[in-house]
Amino acid sequence: KRALSGFGEAKRELEKAKPWHDKVSKMQSLLQSGKSNMSPELRNYSSAVDYFLSEALVVGADNKKFKYEVYLLRSEGLEKLNEYTRAIADLSKALFIDPSDHQVWLTRGKLNSKNGDYESAVRDLEKAYSMHDTMNIFEMLEKAKKALEKSKVEKTHYQVLEVSRD
Repeated sequence: KRALSGFGEAKRELEKAKPWHDKVSKMQSLLQSGKSNMSPELRNYSSAVDYFLSEALVVGADNKKFKYEVYLLRSEGLEKLNEYTRAIADLSKALFIDPSDHQVWLTRGKLNSKNGDYESAVRDLEKAYSMHDTMNIFEMLEKAKKALEKSKVEKTHYQVLEVSRD
């Protein structure tokens, strides 16, 4: 928002600032529309994910901080739609931009676990725990380790059929 007001001032003085002002305005509008559609009142996750947030990534493609925020928000919507593989992909993109947020590692670990990829879940949860060692993360990590051991012994019906959980 601060950038938008700064571009607004510059727009009045320099014609070259107009395209930047318009771009930042569109980025903010798409992000806000995505957030609104994901609100508890609307719960319109499909529109948020498939239109507003995906379009925001196109418009803000050259802004890493903005893309990071959009990837995180879109992964939340994808999780609500039970599209774990796509949500994990967005979290991976966010981690590529900034690998220092333990919460993103934790969330990706949880989703990998839900998706039946316990090896990845354990790796992600170990990373989250190394960054922020809480009992909650430790318990999730231990649960994922047990699930990994169990998965090595018995196959799920998804594995027998060789289909994705999505």
